[in-house]
Amino acid sequence: MAVDFCMGGGDWESFATAFSVSAIVGSVCLHGGKSGPIGRHETVYLICAVWTILPVLAAIPFFVSETTRLPYVDALFEAMSGLTTTGATVLSNLQAKSPGILLWRAMLNCIGGLGVITIGVLLLPCLKVVGLKDIYGVESPTVPQQFKFSVFRTVLYITCVYAVLLVLCAGAYKIAGMSVFDAICHAMSTVATGGFANYDSSLGYFDSAAIEIIAIVFMLLSSCPFVVYLRLVLEGRFRSKQFVVFICILAVFSLLGAINLYGKNVLPEAEFPEVLRRSTFTLVSLATSTGFANCDYSTWGFLAVTGTILTLCGGCSGSTNSGLKMHRIVILVHGGYRYVRNMLMRAPLTSAYRQWQPVVREGSALPEAGAFFFMYVFVFCIACIIVAWSESDLATIVTSVASTFANTGPGIGEVIGPNGTYASLSTTVKFVLTVLMLIGRLELVPVFVLLLSLLQSDARRLPVVRKGAKMLDMFR
Repeated sequence: MAVDFCMGGGDWESFATAFSVSAIVGSVCLHGGKSGPIGRHETVYLICAVWTILPVLAAIPFFVSETTRLPYVDALFEAMSGLTTTGATVLSNLQAKSPGILLWRAMLNCIGGLGVITIGVLLLPCLKVVGLKDIYGVESPTVPQQFKFSVFRTVLYITCVYAVLLVLCAGAYKIAGMSVFDAICHAMSTVATGGFANYDSSLGYFDSAAIEIIAIVFMLLSSCPFVVYLRLVLEGRFRSKQFVVFICILAVFSLLGAINLYGKNVLPEAEFPEVLRRSTFTLVSLATSTGFANCDYSTWGFLAVTGTILTLCGGCSGSTNSGLKMHRIVILVHGGYRYVRNMLMRAPLTSAYRQWQPVVREGSALPEAGAFFFMYVFVFCIACIIVAWSESDLATIVTSVASTFANTGPGIGEVIGPNGTYASLSTTVKFVLTVLMLIGRLELVPVFVLLLSLLQSDARRLPVVRKGAKMLDMFR
């Protein structure tokens, strides 16, 4: 609000309205609840409630702003896209939007990248809330087990790492030629791997090799598990096998993509180093779920398909990335390899792999990764079917679901590609994609746990709900 007022924007009143409504809702929530320990069920309810209420409130500036005037479903889509670091947008002509709206979009990315609940953990001790480990475990399920100190200190250290990356990225952008305002906004989007930009053509607006290289570096740094940085500072060692695998995959496919583009003469006036830079930028942006663009890669064939697949695969656990996550892919690949090998040896499958270390099958990571993969594919297929009810273009259907579910943003094609927006999609589809962003950001499990709890609750006595609960019991 203050930035918009000082920079001569006309939307400071919109932010004042949003602040007033948020203050009222916050007061009601703060004084209307019960105090006491938080169990697993309460934790799931809290996480889902926060991630539902916050986008509803964050959408108010987009809804009442004079420069946007979005229908509320569109405003909710934009807010959810920011908080889940998706980067999909319904706005066009971004250059004409007020500074307040542009900064608000970047701040939503920044808040979502760090994690709404991660920020909350810093404040909850002041409210004497018990159960911080459970809360943080649902928000970032693969991080807490890797630390030897309290959750509060863990979150504090991660916040410091996040802040350092923000400052370094903003400084690098400024040195490369951005204005101070653009540098701050794009640094928030880069480190959060959110992808909101201040221009319709994203980072391609600047047409700067230096800016693109800086973006590549900080997108990759933000894709590294933050625990690795803590180990580097506290223990003096830097080691992450999933990050190494992630970098190797990106390096191989970036090189193959550049060779493909250069061989087909897709960029006729570009030399191979420039083609390699564009290929690397595109794949890193998609694989890290950032969604920045420097050109329309929809017509690039090999890179477009590879980028979509890497979008669904996602980055590393414990980072700002979304998607299936690299550690689960490593587990599934090793599980498949051992399954085939043991079939050849006529021996039972007795072990699985967690980060290349054999563990016994009982309680191993392989069943967990397999179950998550099944749920991931199941939700993806159901979402495609629902979207296909309203849309007819196959590329739009598949890539809109993939990009929102994996929290990446732009899809493929003229409608939702790097040069398009989601504005032309039907209201129903935009609402479905909004829900899909939330499910993808929470990594499925909390939402499924909430639905299962509601189905099995004693308070739910409707015949349809009872039948649904019985059907779920069949799969136990």
